[in-house]
Amino acid sequence: MSIVLLNPAIVGISGKLPLHSVPVVSFLVQIAPAVGMVGYFWFQNGQQAVNQLASPSIDAEADRIYSQYEVLATAFAVRDQLV
Repeated sequence: MSIVLLNPAIVGISGKLPLHSVPVVSFLVQIAPAVGMVGYFWFQNGQQAVNQLASPSIDAEADRIYSQYEVLATAFAVRDQLV
């Protein structure tokens, strides 16, 4: 009676599918998402670590550039007043 309740497409596939491939497919269905998630989290963690290391250097460089810009802007303002 349970065979009658099954979808005919599933019954057709199950008759052609070798039994030894069933555990392999189920293993791959479980492992592939796990590996993908680990890879994704590893990548995100790496990006976060790089950003934490680079952030002080980027901030220091931005402050240095801004201070040089202020010096140049002041020098040009003085020059424009003299002309």
